Amino acid sequence: MHTVLFAFLFLLAFALTGCDAKVSARAQEAKQAAFAQRETELMDAYYDSDIKKAEESLLGLSQQYQDAQKTGMETTNYDSLLMLTHARLHLLYTYQRRTNEAALQREEALKYMRHSAIYTGAAAKDSRPNDDRWTELVETIDRLDKNREVKWKEAAAPK
Repeated sequence: MHTVLFAFLFLLAFALTGCDAKVSARAQEAKQAAFAQRETELMDAYYDSDIKKAEESLLGLSQQYQDAQKTGMETTNYDSLLMLTHARLHLLYTYQRRTNEAALQREEALKYMRHSAIYTGAAAKDSRPNDDRWTELVETIDRLDKNREVKWKEAAAPK
């Protein structure tokens, strides 16, 4: 009797553990899908013609990446994403002639560049000054943004 009860409890515990793992995996997938959907919405807003909306979207992206980094949600290198986001904020503020905010965002982007595994691995081999790496980063963003029309740049362009 005890053997049967023990075997039953063991199987029940095993089944519940397996179910919990499946539920946990589904919850993680749902969380990642919601993250990706929000990221897409925010990036779409960056390309909008409303420069204020573009700024808010980049600030929202920065917050989303920082929150995800803190919670340990698995995705790409957050430092790289934050580097690109803050570099774009720098360019947006420069475009608006908001020099103090642009300078702060440049420093944030460079901080994340230093933290990024992409650049950390190359840091020992790459003794170029920050200005050279910054120029390279801005060129990368220009290439990325050529794949899609950045409408706020056109809407805010001096006529």
